[in-house]
Amino acid sequence: MKHILFVLLASISIIDAHAQSTTYYICDCAANADINCIAGNDANNGTSASTPWRTTTKVASVITSFHAGDSILFAKGGSWINAHMRIYNFNSRRDNPIVFDSYTPAWGGTAKPILKESRTFDGLFDLSDGGNVDHDEGYIIRNLNLRGGAGSTCLRGIFLFNDVDYVRIENMDIDSIRVGVGISKTNGLPLSPGADRKSQNVSLLNSRITNCFEQGFLGGGDSMLIQGCYFENNGSADSIKFTSRNHNIYASGGNNVIIRNNELYRSAFCTCDGKAEGGSLTVHGLMANLLIEGNYVHEDVGNVGSNGWGIAVNPAYAISDGPEGFPGLIIRGNKLVNMYNTGISFASCPGAIIENNIIFNDNAVGVVAICAPGLNRDVTDSMMTRVTIRNNSIYLRQATVDAVGIKMGGEGTGHSIISNIISLDKGNCINLGLPNSAYTTVDYNMGELLGGATWSSGQSLSAWRTASGFDMQSLIGDPMFVSPGSPNYNLELSSVSSPAVNAGHPSQSASTDFNGLVRAGVPDCGAYEYIIPTAQNEITNTENSFNVYPNPTNGQFTIELELNAKAQIIICNTLGETIYNTQAQQGKQEINISDFANGIYILKVFNNEQQQYVRIVKQ
Repeated sequence: MKHILFVLLASISIIDAHAQSTTYYICDCAANADINCIAGNDANNGTSASTPWRTTTKVASVITSFHAGDSILFAKGGSWINAHMRIYNFNSRRDNPIVFDSYTPAWGGTAKPILKESRTFDGLFDLSDGGNVDHDEGYIIRNLNLRGGAGSTCLRGIFLFNDVDYVRIENMDIDSIRVGVGISKTNGLPLSPGADRKSQNVSLLNSRITNCFEQGFLGGGDSMLIQGCYFENNGSADSIKFTSRNHNIYASGGNNVIIRNNELYRSAFCTCDGKAEGGSLTVHGLMANLLIEGNYVHEDVGNVGSNGWGIAVNPAYAISDGPEGFPGLIIRGNKLVNMYNTGISFASCPGAIIENNIIFNDNAVGVVAICAPGLNRDVTDSMMTRVTIRNNSIYLRQATVDAVGIKMGGEGTGHSIISNIISLDKGNCINLGLPNSAYTTVDYNMGELLGGATWSSGQSLSAWRTASGFDMQSLIGDPMFVSPGSPNYNLELSSVSSPAVNAGHPSQSASTDFNGLVRAGVPDCGAYEYIIPTAQNEITNTENSFNVYPNPTNGQFTIELELNAKAQIIICNTLGETIYNTQAQQGKQEINISDFANGIYILKVFNNEQQQYVRIVKQ
């Protein structure tokens, strides 16, 4: 009986702990607040929208007393000046976090709350504590607008330091701060119980980070996720002219990191010459199993300087900073437009896979679309071995003789270059800088050679075959892209007559294409598998047919099958993962994907042992 009573009391204690969660409200009416704003008062209890606190100083003064699950809500339409908050709390938990969010006040504010810091502080949201390294976890920061003061005196919009785990940052606007979001190493002091010096499981989601003077994002940690964000003009080059050290995203350190479905534009834009002068997505350090996919990295044609690299995963630190390397690196499904120097570059990455990327350049100059190694490594850094570059589509115009579609050399063995399409008007499709024995497979590629372009080292394809023994199944021709030039940059195949159709490596091509479509049968060259189009998104064959409407959709659409049709309906995301599966009914069937993120999905219909596809656009 004592044991039963103990368990019962423990259960009641847990329930009571969750029940103690409190929501606090805060409202101030500084510059740029809603005209109807009504400020709160720090003498209030802060526990209702009618009795809000006023200042972030009040919040910071009581932060250590908050319970797991408490919420601090800022009034929409409100505004705060010098809003720095030091935040650390040992009660919060990963499964019951403390939440910073917004609320709609009775006076009708609608804009995201503005928190501005004009002084020199580590961060507006300063998730750190001094002294020994203490572990805390479980925070959500969302739906707020963070701004810096003149001269970027505020160091970071959100700053994690000294072992802060399980932080979710989403739907934020961060502008004109030195670093938008920063994750830093610990101070080197002794560890408190439960601490490990790392900030892990940090997510930056669906946020807009712009005009930050040094970096949009800086740092790293295990199981970090940066997804669905917009980065523009971070790493301003005006104060450090023509710098290559400032970036939209600068990731460094941490395993199992994902950087997915972000848009990056005008990296380190310099008003001095009107050009982007910094690498847009740069990675250094030691990071295992890094995944970079689905990102759109672009610059304006002619408005990018010599440091305007696209995606760069390379060692760059001094030997004294320790070894660097990126085992298990995957870069796939990214779209890069009008880079300078390199589109995708990487090094020190054993087992890397570079697949289904699309690289355009209307002002190619001497660009290398895919370059390995991008930088030379130190002796302590990982060796680059077993790299696979496959099913990428590359389109370079106004190129020079130095332009290269794929450059794969430097070091290592076991490299493969498979099923790529490279279209260029000068320069070389492929540049291999190692003995032939270093490459496992170089074949089933396609080149469109215009102007003075050659296959490799100034040679024709036939001369290259004779000299190297590679590319015996590769071909030259017009891939028949849908609309490759500006402004569409569409490298889908426009016709079943394209020589790229069914021309990929039969067993070593990527398993899915740029859109996540499974490559059934003999794969195509390039990033896209060709699908026979029919009017109004209808897919037909001699046995069955179906319609899908509306498409694009806001989340609800109809599949119309023949009355006698029986089919299985599957929806896949761009990774080829099944996220919806149902047995179709005869006639019309309503499908609801309102909870899915906006983007492209593949609808598959299996009937009569046949598999048919249509792209669904959720917007």
